[in-house]
Amino acid sequence: ISNSNRSNIKILSTSEGVLVVDANIGDDICVYNIIGILQQSVKVNANIIDIPLKKGNYYIFKVGTETKIIRY
Repeated sequence: ISNSNRSNIKILSTSEGVLVVDANIGDDICVYNIIGILQQSVKVNANIIDIPLKKGNYYIFKVGTETKIIRY
């Protein structure tokens, strides 16, 4: 999995999950659990996308061609 340091994409924690900010309209956001099983997939249609998550887990976010691992 590659991880770009040039990313403008931000993943911000909320009380119910995360916000994905500044992804490109039309990109796919794929959320995987730490063992690589797809949990959800969303098509970017706005500057801010709200994604609900369960707390206490690590998640792999693939946004367009960029990948980030977060703990929520």
